[in-house]
Amino acid sequence: TGNTSLTSLCTIVEAKTVVSFCKDCGHLQSPALPDLGSFYGEAYRILLASEEEDQLVTTKNGRPIFRSEAQTETLIQLVDPELGARVLDFGCAKAATMRHLAVERPDIAVYLFDVSDMYRGYWDTFVAAARTAVHELPKSFKDFDVVTSFYSLEHIVDARGAVQTMVSRLRDGGKLCVIVPNALSNVADFIVVDHVHHFTPSSLRRLAESAGLTVRTLDTVAHDGAIVMVAEKRSSIAPRRDPSPETFEELATLRNTVSEIASYWATFADRVREFEANNPGPAAIYGSGFYGSFIRACLANPERVTCYLDRNPHRQGQTLFERPVFSPEKMPQGVATLYVGLNPSIARTAIAETESVASRRLTAFYP
Repeated sequence: TGNTSLTSLCTIVEAKTVVSFCKDCGHLQSPALPDLGSFYGEAYRILLASEEEDQLVTTKNGRPIFRSEAQTETLIQLVDPELGARVLDFGCAKAATMRHLAVERPDIAVYLFDVSDMYRGYWDTFVAAARTAVHELPKSFKDFDVVTSFYSLEHIVDARGAVQTMVSRLRDGGKLCVIVPNALSNVADFIVVDHVHHFTPSSLRRLAESAGLTVRTLDTVAHDGAIVMVAEKRSSIAPRRDPSPETFEELATLRNTVSEIASYWATFADRVREFEANNPGPAAIYGSGFYGSFIRACLANPERVTCYLDRNPHRQGQTLFERPVFSPEKMPQGVATLYVGLNPSIARTAIAETESVASRRLTAFYP
């Protein structure tokens, strides 16, 4: 809002959010934050509270499903690594997905790479130090059967160079598995200020093909609000072809969609404040992630927020902006107003399915 923006870690920074649209491939891009190297090397401390801490993505038969588990399942189903495969996780952070993979497929040789060494304590619990690297990939890290990149490409300024590096470490016929936010279905990605790239299916395909890959899977359903791509490295003797051109009609439709998302966010703060003015009582925010944090940043009187509600047990018991995070069942009785800080595509359904909240006589703001 104004000249302040929110990062993916829900921290406020002094920067204006700007998003540009490429009329040739449908890609969305934002300026990089100043001193981005230090930001990711030192300040970007994601999910470091414990080894188990993870992001909740859904529930299945009442059981929470976390991101690392879902990504492991996707990797096994869509890539199906061969027996004894060598797998490199590029931009791995805590490498929780690879830890799950090592349990599910102990035959696989896991390698890890990140730009920060703050995660080494987690790596050391399941991977030998010789199979890990920080800042620069060793020459010995090559001929991999699979290279993965889970929610990292959107942060990398030179995404094309990063993909080319990953491709160079694959054997011929090896596969690249990428998961990135889908800017079209997870509209919050549009305004995450440390996401330099906001991918659409067409722009991710173009990026892969320009690096000499053949896209085998481009899935926008397997993970809510994300694009899953599996692409194969073609034989070094195969003729290189130009990336698939997008049709004028596809790009025109995409541009209209992007314009609608931009308009949605341009008026978002005004809608929050209008609702707030009509509902000045004690409030709770459902969701302690980006949407919930952005709503709080829009409020004229954020001190009226008494707590955050979150189904993720790893979030419960923590604080956000000096307010406690509770399970929905522990929402204080005095709360009369609820701000729903969830992806608008799931917000109403999520609240309706949360009996402890739906049964309360609350006045709710939906994004």
